[in-house]
Amino acid sequence: AYALLARGEAAEYYGAVLGIYDPVVTSDGSTIYQQRGAPYKLYQVTGGDWYSKLLQSSQKHFKTSSLDNRGQEWKYNKNNTFVSNDNTVRFTSLSSSAASCLLCTTIRLSSTGITPTSYLGLYTTKPGKF
Repeated sequence: AYALLARGEAAEYYGAVLGIYDPVVTSDGSTIYQQRGAPYKLYQVTGGDWYSKLLQSSQKHFKTSSLDNRGQEWKYNKNNTFVSNDNTVRFTSLSSSAASCLLCTTIRLSSTGITPTSYLGLYTTKPGKF
């Protein structure tokens, strides 16, 4: 399994597209990557760039010439134009240290500022939910 990660502006635009992706071999023998728990996929145009999009949509979210690229070699769709101003975007193995947060089973939310206490506390993941 792999993870599509970003922490900059690309994450603000397309946070739902980020997450865990599993390889799937298609009927023609090519490999695409399907997001767990969501209808997003990463696929390669024949001999060309990789794109992310919803399964039944034509709008593309991310674009790169290689899944090994990092940072600004990844572009994201901002107002129908691909821009490359986020140096945090990457596609990496789920076992990498950068993706380790995705495997956590609990998370503690705390605050030093003014925050409703009903939002704070310990949260546990639900198996099969992403």
